[in-house]
Amino acid sequence: MGKKIGQRIHLLRELVNDGHRIFTMSQAWGKAKQLNINEKYIAEALCHLKRDNWIRTLKRGVYALTAESGFGSPPHNFEIAMALVSPSAISHWTALYQPLFARTLLLRKYLPAKERD
Repeated sequence: MGKKIGQRIHLLRELVNDGHRIFTMSQAWGKAKQLNINEKYIAEALCHLKRDNWIRTLKRGVYALTAESGFGSPPHNFEIAMALVSPSAISHWTALYQPLFARTLLLRKYLPAKERD
């Protein structure tokens, strides 16, 4: 494996280890600086990762993992929506009615309380 190939995969691995299944160009630059990777190489590295289907572009400067990356599951549509629009929020009812979230969330019952005078 070539040095540059190793660098870009190492960069992506470190971003994922930091919890970034969706990340920005500035987050990649910051991580590259920590890893002593030349900042001038970051745009090229992201271009190669995109070409090889490790990541995909959500919008200019915002990237997401793909299923083919091998670094876990790709981001859910809700995660992508939250990354694209700021500020943003997703209704708890919307989240609970999605099969992925319904299986993973602990369900609680909420009862309305009467107002006190």
